[in-house]
Amino acid sequence: MKLEILLRDNKWKIIRHYLLINNVTHLDSLSLDMINELYFVPGVSYNLIDELKYMLANNSFSNNLPNKQCAKTPRDLLNKGLEEDEHENNIATDEYLSETSNEQLTQKKQKSKYWFSNLPWETIVKDLKIKNSFKEIIYSRGIYTVNELISVLPVYLKENEKGVRAVTVSEYNGFFENRIKQLIKYDSLSNAQNEGVINELTWENYYSKIDRSSIASNLPNSLINLNLLDFLEMENLEYDSRISRRLQEETLYSFLNKDDYKYRGISSSHLGKFLTCFFKYLYEFISKNTNTEGRIQLEFEGRFPFYKKSLKISHLKKLLRNTEFDKLFSVAKKYSINTLNEFIGKKIEGDDYYYIYPIVKKLEIDYLDNINKLISTYSNERYNIVLKRSLGATLDEIGNSVGLTRERVRQIINKFSSKALMDIEYLAKIIEADRGYFMKEDWLFFQIPDEHMSILELVINEKSKEYEYLWYTGQYISKDSISNNWQDKLNSIVEKKSTIFGDIHELYERIVVEIHSLNIYFLNEENFSNYLDSQLKYKILHGSYIKPGVNTGEILAIIIEKNFSFDIKLDSNDDNEDLKILREIMRKQFPEIKIPDNNRNLTAVITRNPQMVLSDRGRYVNASRVYFPKFLQELIYSWILEKNSTLTYKEVFEHFKGQLIFESNINNSSFLHGALQYYYEDEFDFRRDTFVPMGKEHVSTGKRLHKLIDEQNILSLEDIQQKIPGIKDYQIFAIVERSEDLFNRGNNEITSIKFVNFNREKDKELLYLLQKELEENLGFTSAKAIFERMQDSNIINNEDILNEAGIFQYLKLKFKDKFNFRYPYILTESIIPHTEIITFSKVIHYFFVEGQDIIDRSKIEKFSKKYGLSNLSIYQFFQENSEKLIRISKEKYILKDNSDILSEDLNNIDNYLADTIDNFLPLVDFRNYNDLPNIEYEWNEFLLEDLIAKFGKRIRLIDRKTNYSHFISSIAVPLNSNFKNYEDLVISVMKSNNKKSLNTREMLKLLQTSGLTSVAIPVELSNGEQLWFNPRSDLYQLR
Repeated sequence: MKLEILLRDNKWKIIRHYLLINNVTHLDSLSLDMINELYFVPGVSYNLIDELKYMLANNSFSNNLPNKQCAKTPRDLLNKGLEEDEHENNIATDEYLSETSNEQLTQKKQKSKYWFSNLPWETIVKDLKIKNSFKEIIYSRGIYTVNELISVLPVYLKENEKGVRAVTVSEYNGFFENRIKQLIKYDSLSNAQNEGVINELTWENYYSKIDRSSIASNLPNSLINLNLLDFLEMENLEYDSRISRRLQEETLYSFLNKDDYKYRGISSSHLGKFLTCFFKYLYEFISKNTNTEGRIQLEFEGRFPFYKKSLKISHLKKLLRNTEFDKLFSVAKKYSINTLNEFIGKKIEGDDYYYIYPIVKKLEIDYLDNINKLISTYSNERYNIVLKRSLGATLDEIGNSVGLTRERVRQIINKFSSKALMDIEYLAKIIEADRGYFMKEDWLFFQIPDEHMSILELVINEKSKEYEYLWYTGQYISKDSISNNWQDKLNSIVEKKSTIFGDIHELYERIVVEIHSLNIYFLNEENFSNYLDSQLKYKILHGSYIKPGVNTGEILAIIIEKNFSFDIKLDSNDDNEDLKILREIMRKQFPEIKIPDNNRNLTAVITRNPQMVLSDRGRYVNASRVYFPKFLQELIYSWILEKNSTLTYKEVFEHFKGQLIFESNINNSSFLHGALQYYYEDEFDFRRDTFVPMGKEHVSTGKRLHKLIDEQNILSLEDIQQKIPGIKDYQIFAIVERSEDLFNRGNNEITSIKFVNFNREKDKELLYLLQKELEENLGFTSAKAIFERMQDSNIINNEDILNEAGIFQYLKLKFKDKFNFRYPYILTESIIPHTEIITFSKVIHYFFVEGQDIIDRSKIEKFSKKYGLSNLSIYQFFQENSEKLIRISKEKYILKDNSDILSEDLNNIDNYLADTIDNFLPLVDFRNYNDLPNIEYEWNEFLLEDLIAKFGKRIRLIDRKTNYSHFISSIAVPLNSNFKNYEDLVISVMKSNNKKSLNTREMLKLLQTSGLTSVAIPVELSNGEQLWFNPRSDLYQLR
């Protein structure tokens, strides 16, 4: 049959249109899924949708077939409805009240099938002003409801009824007829109210006119005797504090049987609002809990309504067997429990829990059933909205997927959450089990589906005021079990107990007792690191923590304290064993912490930390390991202030040496330096070797030495070290070398040029002799050369206190404006100007490199010997300039840029050697020079070695660690050879001769035979990585 016939009434207009556009035209094509889609159609009443579902399930569409004898007027329709039997009534319980409100309607005992029949007649005249005189006429005739008004339409005035004109009454009758026709089109009160054609039911226009005693008679004693405020609270009805004070002693029974509701101090409008809300809810409450026999059903079953769970224990006596109640009441009294819900989450043990366990389980089942029932009432579409939100989808994403606005989606979710919250919170109390918290996975205790679990989490996260989810622990914590400012207290405890860097386990052990005293049991060792990371922003590294803002130097200081017995050696030496150990610790335990690659920078990072205290030359210790008693600090501090002058650390240490050794762990002057700087950083001006009270002039060691020489004329090193304790020999010599007047006169005696008493004539002789020396030697001489010349010329004699250093200082003092001095060199301005620093390299470059085709090492050595210069300076010169030079023989070099060797020849040499070398080639053994290309220079092993070193592409050199450039000892190997060093070559030769150990004589013979050495066994083989020498057995052995 066609749906447009079955759903002919105007109330089905929107539904009928939606079904038609979706090609649902006949009854057999109408499905439940299509009906569920109607929930999302704007303007469709949910009551109509439910009615359509009922009609489809019970095949009751026949009741909607058209009647050929339809009434033509609203009054006819209404009169027809009054004549129908009571069993034909189809009045929704949530849209009308079944109780009558006056004697006339009770006598007729008739019920209209229309939802508005029993409403006060004034509610249908919302937009018409009715004169009070007309109202008095209508009420005087006993007309109160719409049904009663219909029975007398049209209204006519009687002779004795005055105060209103007949024309006005006629207008009223016409309005009533039209309004009733209009109301028939609507299916419920709410729709009519939404369209603005009927007044809202209020205390003034409706509830005040009902029979309240009949309501009281319908309620069981367990409810009627409840305190009114208890009922309002368990039904979540809002009420003002002013009203609550008036209702404290009221029960439901006494309140329903009051003659009037006038309370002093409460306005009629405010009171009317409360009464409207209360009676409307009371009627809905009765409708929901009324069984088929018309009685309120409140039996104690496996599950029971929510209001029953919130009832006071004392009010449940009639619902339970006497024995059951006695047990329940005794346990409740023992644990101060007033309502059933209070059993949930209460710590009850032993036999007491045995008695109440069935009730708790029934409550648990009821909570779950309420949630499942709530979910089942939602359509698939609405359920999916809640589910998607619980799985993390945004409101916009959900709205776009179902065609709803963001706000509408929020309303649907909020409505669900509000309804489900209380039951979910009680479930949470069950799994909390008085711990003060529960885990996410604890929801599995209820064996609920995964998707329902996510919905529980959504509700409790967004709505609960009793639980707070801590994402960093994965726990829900009960706010009742801890104070409001627990987070601040916890943070404060951890901050106080934690160091800048430390072990997480040790820190937790230090705080656990204190946080448990605050009922913070949810924070355990497993989630403690997450708390440190997320809440305090600590950096977590392999079981350790680092506070925010802590630099690498502070971390290293603590690691050094924990892993080194006392202090650590710090320097730029790559072979520093302590720093190797430190790097290995950092690599294994803290790979995330980046430290400098070279030891120089690593040392700087560590020593910049004020916690690292100098403990000896090049050694530092963590300040926590410095034992320096306060009384000893103050004693030394006072003595220093009394001195009030520049002091060395050595002289302070020597003065207090006994006390420092026995009373502290400071055992040297450097350690004292570090300790004083740590404890009195702002009190003194610290230098490398000396210090002075802040604000005083710092007198350098040089100045102190000058002052001593001025006083004593001549002082030995021993004398100086007694006068200035702690000063080293090298420091004295450095001061003398930098000084313009001090010099070492021999026998380690220091004096000043001030005590050389040459006259003016002698000064002229000295100047003449110096000028002559420089002219004869191309503008260069040395302290040694000029001193010997002066001795030969008898300008100075043995009676003079001058030596080489002294004469140099004297000449520098007298003639520094004429010549360029830097010990031991004296030059004219033409060689090196005053603005440049004189170095040996610059001197050699001037005399032997500039303008020379060949650089002859033998000439440089003779030059050095003549002027008393060091052979080490020659070696340094050739090392510094090795990349600029090509060695063409044992003693001769050429500049690389001036070389005439062609790149083609270099490539041929490289290819020839690469093809010739099988394993390795000692260059001292190479003899096939005729096979090499002809070049300008004569072939020899020195030339060949240097060309390989500088231009080799397919071959490379392996050299011994101890080697000077004027000796040839290199071995050539292919570029991709596995040989890394000299030791690898020796081991290869030993293995090729099946030798695992050799004595000294055998090893020397093997190396000479192989061309790996000519005279002696290199020292590096004594303690190599794979080869070592055992002096007891006189054997070189493989490890």
